Amino acid sequence: MYSIAVALIAIMLSVAGMILGIGYAANDRKLKEFGMSEIYQCIINGVIVGSLIVAFGSGGIVTMFINNSVTNASLGAACPQQLSGNYAICFAYNYLVGLNPVTINGASYPTLIDASLGLLAPVSLLYTGLSVLSSIKLSLGVISIGFASALNPILTALNYVIEALTAYTT
Repeated sequence: MYSIAVALIAIMLSVAGMILGIGYAANDRKLKEFGMSEIYQCIINGVIVGSLIVAFGSGGIVTMFINNSVTNASLGAACPQQLSGNYAICFAYNYLVGLNPVTINGASYPTLIDASLGLLAPVSLLYTGLSVLSSIKLSLGVISIGFASALNPILTALNYVIEALTAYTT
């Protein structure tokens, strides 16, 4: 994960060393200053990337803190290989799209995708029923009574709910 940053710093350091060497070979003060400036920047970037690796790497301080706080809450989740380094991310993934219910302190909860799919069917049926009801018009001679104007706000709100649930499950 950090290999690209380390490789770029190594390339920058080698180029800065070459520029510094050319500056000493040509006895050019500007090239020497530029080379030293680049080396200092590479060292600073190396310290920044190194501290990020120490903090957020697989055995890093922040990752260990998060893993300890999550495991103290007795959260149960099965981790895929790519998420096994950070238990909090693994748990969040399982809670969002996992196939098995999630266990928190011994209580089992359905995943959010199961809950949204469970809501999608009844909301869709309600929307269909209200749509059919809104299409009915009663005509009694000169007077015509329709339910469309009364049900349109409810149908619009239900349509937003269906769109949100459909977008979440895809």
